[in-house]
Amino acid sequence: RQEEPVDPRVRARIAELRAVLRRAEVDEAAGHYADSLALAREVATAADGIDHAPLRAEAYYRVGVVARQIATAAEAEASLLDAATAAETGRDDALAAAGWIRLVGAARIRTAFDVGARRAALGRAKVARIGDPPDLLADFLESRAALADARGDLAGSRSDYEEALALHESLGAERPRVVSVLTGLAEVYAELGERARGLTTAERALALVEKIRGGAHPQTADVLSAVGQAQGYAGKHESARPTIERALAIRRRIYGDDSEPVANSRNDLAAQLRALGDLGGAEAELAAALAIRIRLDGPDSAVVGLLEDNLGWVLAGVRPADALPHLERALTIERAAYGPDDRRVGHTQHHVAMTLHLLGRDREASVALGRAL
Repeated sequence: RQEEPVDPRVRARIAELRAVLRRAEVDEAAGHYADSLALAREVATAADGIDHAPLRAEAYYRVGVVARQIATAAEAEASLLDAATAAETGRDDALAAAGWIRLVGAARIRTAFDVGARRAALGRAKVARIGDPPDLLADFLESRAALADARGDLAGSRSDYEEALALHESLGAERPRVVSVLTGLAEVYAELGERARGLTTAERALALVEKIRGGAHPQTADVLSAVGQAQGYAGKHESARPTIERALAIRRRIYGDDSEPVANSRNDLAAQLRALGDLGGAEAELAAALAIRIRLDGPDSAVVGLLEDNLGWVLAGVRPADALPHLERALTIERAAYGPDDRRVGHTQHHVAMTLHLLGRDREASVALGRAL
């Protein structure tokens, strides 16, 4: 690691700025993201004027981590890239590893899966270079698990999540990182068809996060969303609805209405409303979620494709002619994001086929169904 500057005034200034970063980290842990990000940005700006790469790495890493919560994915990724580069310059292998691990997630969010895989390899090499410390190795495995899930490799995702969980629990069972791994693992179990296990795992995460974070923390909202989805997968839609509504209320208070977490909760809520037969309510929630994500991510992002599919499928039950344009847009987006043979494309293609059938266009429906299969 690069040595501290010789000038005592510069050393004192670095110490002051690191104290501010510690405050930013405390604010982040408490869920005070706006305060945390303001402090981290302040330090990053100051660090740009000091010839000390480790400080710059620490500052931009903190900006990247918190920006992912309340700012833009682009700012988060750019800051994490700055952090990883500065950490490499400052010979801080642990922070470089942490930066590359976080950057795997940044690539996953924009469906740049090959970029994510390359970053994962860099992160793994850094973790190995410093002796595979359990906390960083577990963080790496969790990040790779989320990437595998996004790519459709559910078996690989499960394996990495389970290994990450064992490592995190070996460091202490009541830790926020245990909660995050349990939350991801619950989703994978549900996707694998192990719905009862998914719900049990999500409920375990909720009991833990409420114990260590309380009932109104952002991470609590994340886990409530996972529990609500698991309840829905298990057919417990009457229970899922208030669970997801609780998550939505927390997210509205913390992030504001025009935010990614709120859009995600509204999509989750729409799924339960549709299952309960409230197609009008589901349509309203999905239309709002879609508008938010188009504003935040643009019209061609993968998540917009997901929402177009969800909205189209709800409309198919009431106005099939209005559904078809949404489903066709979803197909275009998903083919570009995932490739023509991805399971998500097949899922949407099946919705197109069923909608064509409802419109009496059975020959076209048969062709679309063949593509889905």
